[in-house]
Amino acid sequence: QMLDILSMKSTRDLPAHKQSWVTCEVMDAQNLLVADNSINFLGCVFGVMFFPDRVQYFREVLRVLKPKGRAATMAWKVNDLPFLVERVLLDNGRITKDQTPQKATRFA
Repeated sequence: QMLDILSMKSTRDLPAHKQSWVTCEVMDAQNLLVADNSINFLGCVFGVMFFPDRVQYFREVLRVLKPKGRAATMAWKVNDLPFLVERVLLDNGRITKDQTPQKATRFA
């Protein structure tokens, strides 16, 4: 039922022809059952702090995002998050060593 509510709320302001573009699913965030480079936007709400391997989660995010795709990850009290993101971005060649976590990630 929660996925139905999320789906309804995430599409209610979209024109009818765009509502099918939104899919809400539950899956293992460390092993996403999604093809490479297939997602425009990925969101993870208050789960990342419970993942046994947060680095693997960020690797999966990079794997499934299309070029110029975006991801939003919300968490509380995860102080190492910017550095985990930096590590994964460096490992995947998405940023260079002269870029700081502040340039690679944005926090509200």
